[in-house]
Amino acid sequence: MAYSRKIPGVIIMYLLLLIIAQWPARKHPSLTALTMAAAIFLTLLVGYELESERLGEAVIVSRGQPYHQPYLLSWMALLAVMAGVGIAAFWTLFPYPILETQLLSQKLADSINTLAELHLQTHFAVYDAVKNHKTDEDRTRHRKVVSDIQLEFIASLAGLRQLLGNSKYQVQIGGIFPRQLHTSLVDNIDSLFRSVSLVVWASRTFSTLDAEAVDSPWMIELRRVASRNEDIEHRTLSVLTICADAIERGRPLPPFLDVPETSSLLAAIKTSPMDLLSSSHAVEPGFSALAAIHASAEMVTEEIRELVRMTEELVGRVEFLDYQDHLA
Repeated sequence: MAYSRKIPGVIIMYLLLLIIAQWPARKHPSLTALTMAAAIFLTLLVGYELESERLGEAVIVSRGQPYHQPYLLSWMALLAVMAGVGIAAFWTLFPYPILETQLLSQKLADSINTLAELHLQTHFAVYDAVKNHKTDEDRTRHRKVVSDIQLEFIASLAGLRQLLGNSKYQVQIGGIFPRQLHTSLVDNIDSLFRSVSLVVWASRTFSTLDAEAVDSPWMIELRRVASRNEDIEHRTLSVLTICADAIERGRPLPPFLDVPETSSLLAAIKTSPMDLLSSSHAVEPGFSALAAIHASAEMVTEEIRELVRMTEELVGRVEFLDYQDHLA
């Protein structure tokens, strides 16, 4: 640049190289850090030469900053960047084992707490959709809340997968890390998230029904029996938060921790004399949505039971001797 003096052409080539450098990161996200390092290296080199072109070598040297020709500076900058990438790669492949385990437990607990919040918002969404007593503005606002929680969980799940991958290379200190059990826990909450999200998606069908479908006897009966059973909801949320706390702190689960048999909506449906889930009502516009909610809710219950079982396998459960056993 100091020789040709064609600064505009250099800037155009610099911007063009920055655009081209984004392609490897888009095709292979694992190369994002390397792409960023290349962009920083190129920016430092071009910026240094622009500074020397604008101020002059004499001004740069007068401030105590040594001046290097581009063919010397490029190798120095490249070696510095490669050293930084090498250090980062070392600590990525061989992470600190205790910190890695603590992070995995903390992230797993945070993800379960996020699922508990999503589960609660799902109950609100289903109840409001069936009752159909919310305005479009309120419904849109609530969907935004649910969408934010789902995005938060997806980001947390990606972090968990990365931590699990890093745990392959950690040094086993103080015992063998139960990596397979943690992998099963992550797969379980992933499946639980999909089932809860399906309930949210299916419930939106009730908000799109026309006036004739809304006033049908089947829909009127569904609205009549639909009610929020706070006892069932609170017990389910308690189970999820207790599991999250037990995993994060490494403490055993309390005794007699039972998962509710079903969701509050399904419990209310069973009280209806019309048998709303009978195949004779299959022609109803909202029947398929209710059937999907029923199937997904049953899957949620089973997956929460599996979560409790695996958490107990990981941290144990507090047990008390029976009085008769104690006497024996």
